[in-house]
Amino acid sequence: MKLNKFLCTTLIAATFVGTGGSAIGSNIAYAETGTLVSNSVESLSTDHILNILKDGDGTTTKFKYDTKHVIEPGTIRVFVNAIETKEFDVDYKNRIIFFPKAPDIGSEIHLEYPISDFIDPSNDPSSSPGTITVSEAGTISINITPKTTYKTLTYYLIILNSDQKQIKKLTLNAQNPVVSSSTLNSLPSGTYTMYIQMVSGQTTLNSKAISWTPPTQSTEATPISTATFPGSVSVSSTGTISITIRVTSSDASQYYLVVKNVNGDIINTLPVDPQNPKISLNYSSVPAGTYTLLLKQVNGTSTIYSNPTTWKVPAKPTETTSTDSNASTFKFQLLSGSKFPGSVTTKSDGTFTINITTRTIPPTSTFYLVVKNTQNSVIKRIVFNPAKPYTNSWTNLKLTTGGYYYYIKVVSESGDFATSEPQFLPINTNGASIPQVFISGQSQIYEQAPINQNGNMLVPLRAIFEALGATVSWDQNTQTVTATKGTIMIVLTIGSKTATVNGKTVILNVPGQLINGYTMVPIRFVSESLGANVKWDSTSSSVVITTDDNNGQPPVDADASIPSPEQVTQPGAPDTSPILTNISKDIASPTDLVFVIDVTLSMTDEIDYVRETVKNFVDAMPQGSRFAVIAFRDINFKKTQDFQYFDFTSDKDVLKENIMGLTTASGGITDEESGLEAIHMAVDKLTGSSNAKRVIFITDAPVHDKNMEPGTTIYSIADLNSELQSNQVTLDAIGPSSGKGYDQIKPLVDDNKGNYFNIEDANINLLTQ
Repeated sequence: MKLNKFLCTTLIAATFVGTGGSAIGSNIAYAETGTLVSNSVESLSTDHILNILKDGDGTTTKFKYDTKHVIEPGTIRVFVNAIETKEFDVDYKNRIIFFPKAPDIGSEIHLEYPISDFIDPSNDPSSSPGTITVSEAGTISINITPKTTYKTLTYYLIILNSDQKQIKKLTLNAQNPVVSSSTLNSLPSGTYTMYIQMVSGQTTLNSKAISWTPPTQSTEATPISTATFPGSVSVSSTGTISITIRVTSSDASQYYLVVKNVNGDIINTLPVDPQNPKISLNYSSVPAGTYTLLLKQVNGTSTIYSNPTTWKVPAKPTETTSTDSNASTFKFQLLSGSKFPGSVTTKSDGTFTINITTRTIPPTSTFYLVVKNTQNSVIKRIVFNPAKPYTNSWTNLKLTTGGYYYYIKVVSESGDFATSEPQFLPINTNGASIPQVFISGQSQIYEQAPINQNGNMLVPLRAIFEALGATVSWDQNTQTVTATKGTIMIVLTIGSKTATVNGKTVILNVPGQLINGYTMVPIRFVSESLGANVKWDSTSSSVVITTDDNNGQPPVDADASIPSPEQVTQPGAPDTSPILTNISKDIASPTDLVFVIDVTLSMTDEIDYVRETVKNFVDAMPQGSRFAVIAFRDINFKKTQDFQYFDFTSDKDVLKENIMGLTTASGGITDEESGLEAIHMAVDKLTGSSNAKRVIFITDAPVHDKNMEPGTTIYSIADLNSELQSNQVTLDAIGPSSGKGYDQIKPLVDDNKGNYFNIEDANINLLTQ
């Protein structure tokens, strides 16, 4: 340590260069054996902290450093003999520096890192973000210790269950750190762990944890009297709780509904307004089981109870036991078809409203309004909140003239789904002066447009008969048409208000006639005579005809487990989002490109966006370019496969099929994902390419970084930055607009000469606007 005094005085003024503090890459093999050398001396410099480790001995590769500060990952700089080195790795949790090669005997080793207001409570309890205490009665008291140095601090109360799984994260007001009693009362009986968490940027500091058991009130004494209680509580056969309280104007009593479990323990006491005795208690409020309900009247020191009643709460229809501790499995209960609990109603002005009529909505499920064209391709998919009516207008969807089908689809996180029956939607953007005709969903195009005569629609003779499957013969001399379909024969003479159907005379509202050189016949008479159903849609000024042998309803995508990879195809439709187009503008030479796509369930709409726009993107790429796809999730979530890989292709149709084949999966949502592993895989696939190399990274979540989350990944942001640059790979990204994910990915894109776009601009729903 003979150089330490010298270094303490001279290194203070050392000029900072580079960013430092993170591992240089996976190509260094760090020693996992050998004696761990402890002891270090920490001192304060002018603008940083100096931590002097024990001198090297020629064999030791692991050095422990002592500090009372919380160090931001990636901020440690390491110096050996006063020369900064990049060849090291850090275990921030255990405070260990690793070297790939043992420093020489007598080597002076020291660390430098920024001064931090965060002090590790294990070394200095006074630096804790706050304290939690529990009284003997179970009352929780929270005290926040503000940190004034930081402008952006957020405080949370973290609650863990007995398995140490986080079940609640409640934001605290530093000036008034109060948690609603209703929030805590909703917790099932058991023992919980609680602590305060303080967050500033990427730095997190936790207080000392405490153990808390919700207080269980013992059974109260047997009511003194029930006969005089001014009211009652009852439960209907459907589980509805009804409360009746009879009060006088002079009654100053307070009333409560008491809920007891099968052991007679009070699990909840809810205040009741005697003037409006309604309570927020339903099947979702408590676990399945049998409960006793009774009313309590308190007037001064006097307490009176009503007669008790039994309340049976059935098992939640969506709950099942899961052996996977990382996820919940839900059994889907909603029925499809005519029994689907929802409807879409349309007003004459084109406004539609969706109503979901069930209260049993599967948790983490997503509801969609799906619109398909008559080729069974999805044109629009709109997410809506099932808890309240959703109102919109068909005009807002910007649909072109033609026939469509719409239906409601709900998908659970586990992949189960249900759909309503598809309904036909005629769209006419030409206005009421040019009515449209649809037969079995197909728009009819006539050389002579339909004519409306006093509410009777006339259409060209041959076109309507043949569209309905009839064989037509024409007698020019008598101006008579004879049409046959199976056992049906129709005879109609132009200018006559009578016709025959299988020999029986029928009176017409309007006769067939010649208009602009075309023989026109009344569409309702012809259609109904041939067994079809005719409906006038005033909203779109359209005649809608369906036949018994073909109702024109396309099959609902019943083979899909998620909002399916339903192709969005509108021939000639422009790419309305600039994201992929803007990326292609920067590419002037043949390029090998890998799409790296997050396929967690929250990415459903973004993946649909890529599916819709990728063909136009490929068309804009230089000749000779090739495309591959890597789909990823969280490798720490073992429910489904970690990665999908589709090899390079220059065929845009094959690429589209590959992206269509991506399957989103539950788990992770917008938590950290294994994006760095996926980017590493993409760079590996690009190795040796003679074309320019590029990766488009698409995610709505942060990524695991070994410097911040040891054990979740073997890569850091710095590792991938070095890997991308050494292989000359350009990185584009469509990612979060703010937060941790943005802070991680945006600098990586900037360092590798790419473009960064907001993931919210790559949502399929925006294409409806």
